[in-house]
Formats: sequence, structure tokens, C-alpha cells
Amino acid sequence: MTERVFGRLGAAVQTSVFIVLATHPDLRADADRLEAADAALDDSVDPHGPRVQELDERHCAHHKALMRAIEATRTPQATADCPR
Repeated sequence: MTERVFGRLGAAVQTSVFIVLATHPDLRADADRLEAADAALDDSVDPHGPRVQELDERHCAHHKALMRAIEATRTPQATADCPR
């Protein structure tokens, strides 16, 4: 199903994220904290305010950490076969 929606590359990236989250408890805990922080936002929060900006920065840092963990788990063969 994921491949139908996001294509082959999107499905591969999503799978990689799930694997990293399952094997890196610290990243999973951070993802859970971000999800809770997102859920705590409501219509009264200024979308340009410092609270949203801080959450955006935390999401960006988390995404970068996920990508570094994914890259660290890639094999040389997988790197050669995957387009960038």
C-alpha cells in the first residue's frame, strides 16, 4: 500500500525510518516526545510564535538524526544501488 501511495523510493525511506525507530530507543523516545508536543498544539497557538518555531527546530534536528542513523546502517551494496 505504501508503495502505491509514495512510490518505491518513498516506501523504502518509510521502511528505513521504521527500522531505525525500532532499533534506536533514543530516537523512538524523541519521536514520541515530538508527537506529544504536536498533539498539544491547538488553534490558540500562534503559528509564527516561538513555541511553534522551537517545535519546528526540534523536528528538523530529529529528522537529521534519523537520516544519519539510516545512512549509518546502509551497506555499500545498498548505497551503490540506490539513487540519490
